[in-house]
Amino acid sequence: MEALRTGKLDDDYNDVGRDYEADQGISRRSHCPVYLAEKILVIANECAIEQKFEADLYISDLLDIFRAVLERSKFKEDIWESPLSNREFPTPYAYLLYEINFDLRQLSASAVLASVSDTQPPRAELNGRIPGDLAQNWSFCVWIISKSDNQVSPDFRKYVIEQYLLFILALGWGPSEVGTGIENSTVGLDVWRDLFLHELQQRFAGDWNNQEVPKEAMESLDQGKRYVYEGLDWLKEKLFGSSSTS
Repeated sequence: MEALRTGKLDDDYNDVGRDYEADQGISRRSHCPVYLAEKILVIANECAIEQKFEADLYISDLLDIFRAVLERSKFKEDIWESPLSNREFPTPYAYLLYEINFDLRQLSASAVLASVSDTQPPRAELNGRIPGDLAQNWSFCVWIISKSDNQVSPDFRKYVIEQYLLFILALGWGPSEVGTGIENSTVGLDVWRDLFLHELQQRFAGDWNNQEVPKEAMESLDQGKRYVYEGLDWLKEKLFGSSSTS
């Protein structure tokens, strides 16, 4: 957080980030205090989830880093649309946002898997504080990026929101899409689905002026995927009060 607050990273981290996100040789992120801190938190949380540890895992630290990075990030069209940049994450700041969003999704999937019993059929349980902490902090990431203006590109913002929506839909209509080891026969996932839905509803409750962004993200979901097609009307109705976003 101190490395971000100084502003010393801003020029380089708002520029084309191919050296930062490189997966060959020694990438710049291997010396980045923000990236290393984020990954240490993720590894620690992953281990705690696997061990079924129930105390506070400080998942909110990931939200704090996400918010701080987003505040420093600037959308400069010539850089974000440059042929030299990676279209998924054009800048180091974009890469960090992408990774935190991805890691929150993976931690959530790990928590679901850790809750599944060895019975037949397997049953997912919703116990302890970890599920709620993950859903709350991930949904806050979605909410704050939906309110961002000129921090990231519209397409990047939409992508981050889409991943949360897809996770909800997978919990309801495509369990195998949640993560490896979760069978389609698993029962009880609707409770997890409703938890992540509820947290997103809480974030946007009363924020009527900020609903167009998640609506656009929802409309862009690939209905060629069966679990998206089957659950999309339900999700629209739950979030926006009708099966149509028009």
